[in-house]
Amino acid sequence: MRVLLLTHGTRGDVQPFLALAAALESTGHAVRTAGPAGSAPLAAARGIAYHPVDDGPLTLMGDPELGGVMRTGLRGPHGAAQAVRLVRRITPLMHRVCEDMADAAEEGADAVVHLVGTPGHHIAERLGAVAVPVALQPSRVPTGAFPPPGVPLPRWMPGALNRTAYRFAGLALRGRRKVHERFRRERPGLGPSCISACPGRVRPRAVRTRPSRCRVRPSAGHPR
Repeated sequence: MRVLLLTHGTRGDVQPFLALAAALESTGHAVRTAGPAGSAPLAAARGIAYHPVDDGPLTLMGDPELGGVMRTGLRGPHGAAQAVRLVRRITPLMHRVCEDMADAAEEGADAVVHLVGTPGHHIAERLGAVAVPVALQPSRVPTGAFPPPGVPLPRWMPGALNRTAYRFAGLALRGRRKVHERFRRERPGLGPSCISACPGRVRPRAVRTRPSRCRVRPSAGHPR
């Protein structure tokens, strides 16, 4: 089977896909991995076929204008303002990432395994392939056991609101949705998303999520 792996981010987002690529290749599958150019040496050290894509938002790391992000954790009024600036800076940088990932798919694939937030499901649709989304952090399926990772919520928020807080996790992807809609308009072989073009008439297919027991305890309330 021909498998295309799509990921983007720091080493923690890339290395699991490289491990998956190595495992798939060991069982006889033809695998190509597309990820940020800055991580190409990691793939080369393991002898994994790697298609480098634009580093995109990674180029903002070390930017003095965003230097306060780590200090505030995007919390409080100042953190909220930083979050808005961060999203505005990241969104346009994702256009080149999407195009490079589509170029990596030109040879075709039977399955596209992609990090949530990348245009993997759009690319799989264009190829007529199976799309397998991957979330490396348990931030997509609501649970009352803990708040969504990476969302700048106040530390005093009671645990009873944990499940409701997952609605905010989806807001972080709003900017990327616009990027993906533009990608669909401009890339040959794709039209408007039927979900966005026919609101209220089309429901996304339910996806069964099974978080790793190594990362999420069974009592978290996730589907099993």
